[in-house]
Amino acid sequence: MTNSGILRARFGERVKTLLRDAGLTSADLAARSNLPVSRIERILRGGLIPLTLRDMSIIAGVLGTPLWSLLAPSDVAAAVIAIQIIK
Repeated sequence: MTNSGILRARFGERVKTLLRDAGLTSADLAARSNLPVSRIERILRGGLIPLTLRDMSIIAGVLGTPLWSLLAPSDVAAAVIAIQIIK
């Protein structure tokens, strides 16, 4: 898998997790982001090419999470969160 494919898949998986944790659906995310449901569903599957910075920023904003946390490798995100909590 290419680097961009890895990032698309990671972003989609993390968004799905946040939606599930919040009790939201892809239709809810589409309504709140003003993005088409079909686009959201392709993003969640990691299949949207290209996945734009604009779309990622909108989704991160709707979910109330920093964009980097949806893209960073798991070990990096955990380390930064731990640093924030300690401060």
